[in-house]
Amino acid sequence: MTVMTKLLKELMESTQVWPEEAQDQAVESLLAIKEEYVGPLSPEERRATGRHRAWKRIEEVTSRVKDLEPNPNEDMTAKEEDIAEMVKEYRRSKHA
Repeated sequence: MTVMTKLLKELMESTQVWPEEAQDQAVESLLAIKEEYVGPLSPEERRATGRHRAWKRIEEVTSRVKDLEPNPNEDMTAKEEDIAEMVKEYRRSKHA
């Protein structure tokens, strides 16, 4: 095993404890390097990264939304599940 291969392996293992944002950047960088030097991403890799980017965008947008009249009795988990179902329905109608 070369020194660089060993270093890469150790670095990859260390990413498991990095903050999520740092992990996202690492994955994006590695995928870009793979595309440049190895070849196109597989359909599965493209779908997975597309879904991940979409959820990150949804999280970003929803973090900026402020409920002007919050309901203290509202179950946030149920609300999130409702939103996820709406997204699924939208995707189904878009791909139908």
